[in-house]
Amino acid sequence: MSNPILSDCIKALSNSLTLANGLTHPVDDSKAKCLFKALRKKGIALSEDEVLLLAIENNWPEKHAKKLADIAQRINDGRSVKIDRSTSWGETTLEKAIKNHP
Repeated sequence: MSNPILSDCIKALSNSLTLANGLTHPVDDSKAKCLFKALRKKGIALSEDEVLLLAIENNWPEKHAKKLADIAQRINDGRSVKIDRSTSWGETTLEKAIKNHP
């Protein structure tokens, strides 16, 4: 079973962008990276397999779901990622998800 906070965050990300385009837009790419960084900072594990499954469950095309899962794994492993447009969207989204799962 997946982490309900991670699940809520992937759902929020999915609802905030055009899934057919995946993370091709720099703002969407930055939102995903900022979200995963916020999750990691809170100690929530980002399993590549779990993120892939959640993305597919949220109707991501497979190639975009794989890219999302790869980014999550990179951040989970502590590897660097380039964020073109840093945003607080990830932290805000995470805080909402945490409030939903006390």
